Amino acid sequence: MSKARIIADYVAGGTTAAEFDVLDGLTSTTAELNILDGVTSTAAELNILDGVTSTAAELNHVDGVTSNVQTQMNAKAPLASPALTGTATAVNLTVSGDLVPSTPLSNRNMIINGGMQIDQRNNGALHSNEGASDDRYRTVDRYRGVLNIGDGRLSYQQVDITDLAGFGHALKIDCTTTGGTPSAGEYVQIHQRIEGLNLQQMEKGYSSAKPVTVSFWVKGTARTYVLELRDSVSPTRTASYQFSVTTSWVRHTATFPGDTDTDSKIPNDNTTGLNVIFWLAAGSNYTSGTYTATTWADWVAVNACTGLGANSGKGIMETTDDEIYITGLQLELGSNATPFEHRSYGDELARCSRYFQKYGEDGATSGMSLTAMNTNGQHTTRIPFNTEMRDTPTGVVIGSGINSSGGSVTNTTWAFYHAGAWKGCSAVSINTLTKTSFRLEPTSNDSCTSGGASVFYGGAQTALTFSAEL
Repeated sequence: MSKARIIADYVAGGTTAAEFDVLDGLTSTTAELNILDGVTSTAAELNILDGVTSTAAELNHVDGVTSNVQTQMNAKAPLASPALTGTATAVNLTVSGDLVPSTPLSNRNMIINGGMQIDQRNNGALHSNEGASDDRYRTVDRYRGVLNIGDGRLSYQQVDITDLAGFGHALKIDCTTTGGTPSAGEYVQIHQRIEGLNLQQMEKGYSSAKPVTVSFWVKGTARTYVLELRDSVSPTRTASYQFSVTTSWVRHTATFPGDTDTDSKIPNDNTTGLNVIFWLAAGSNYTSGTYTATTWADWVAVNACTGLGANSGKGIMETTDDEIYITGLQLELGSNATPFEHRSYGDELARCSRYFQKYGEDGATSGMSLTAMNTNGQHTTRIPFNTEMRDTPTGVVIGSGINSSGGSVTNTTWAFYHAGAWKGCSAVSINTLTKTSFRLEPTSNDSCTSGGASVFYGGAQTALTFSAEL
């Protein structure tokens, strides 16, 4: 009997398993024969055929991890944690929610010069308060020192640091003269004032108001200070955060909820929208109230910085050994502090230049500009600013020493180089300022050819400064 005939007989029920085994030389199992007769074998029987016993866990193996496929896909969810619907094998798998983070990856920091990189005014030199009441920009760019504390004095300086990874500069504030216990209305502060144009993403004053988080690094003499956010609308709204300083660098973070008070909308203009204030000393007018952490409320003076009452409000003015270092200041949307946004030096300088620009005083005699003399003996030229300023700035001439007739430029004086010879300078003025340029009008006290070109020089300690600060 042929093999084909026996197989046909088996299928028809005429051949036994034993007869079939004789043909193939093997002992067949029912599972093997089931394949021939159309009967469905079990998973275990099929495993015998391929020699592998697979488990559900093995079949769910994804990317080197044994778990449910849906679990694996959920683990791969983007930053905004979108919801996944459907099954892992479904063709119509859908994703709801943002695949892009809900807060920006760049331009997060509403603070300018948070890493204390830019110091146009002093170029790293130490600068001190002048007088018992001092409220001006005299330290690193965008930080205003406010001191009103009798005989007390502070110094400010951009310093190099090597003990905090990721940062090369810090603002150092040092007590040089103690002022005793502050009287009721005295205080010491450091401000950064932010334009309303740069704050609209907070949606302050709307039902959709967003939370913001402040973060910063500090070290110094062990003291307790207060950071305050204060808007410039009426009535003024405020929220504060009390923090401690130690001799080692510590990063502090504080989240402030969205302020939904309908009277607190920040105008979308170039005026101050928000103050970020470090309180470093204060009298009882500001320390005798109740401290409520990171909660927006109408501003009440006695509640401003209650945490400073620990050393009678002296804060940094306790001893001449007191100091504080600050860097990495960041204000961003959201309820979490992200890593500090390191912008390029050029980017940070351009942002600072909207508020302050300086020409000259770079330690070397340099040609300020090319000028032409008019019929009145006055030289004139129009110079564009490096970037448009926030508002029409105020111009100041530094190093107003005037050269006598025929004198060449010195460290503190100005002079012209005209027709191959030095010409003296009798006056320097800045006129016709706009947000984009200014007119420089120095006057020569020497004979120059009318309409002739000259190079106007400034000494190493001379400068022109322009401020459109808030």
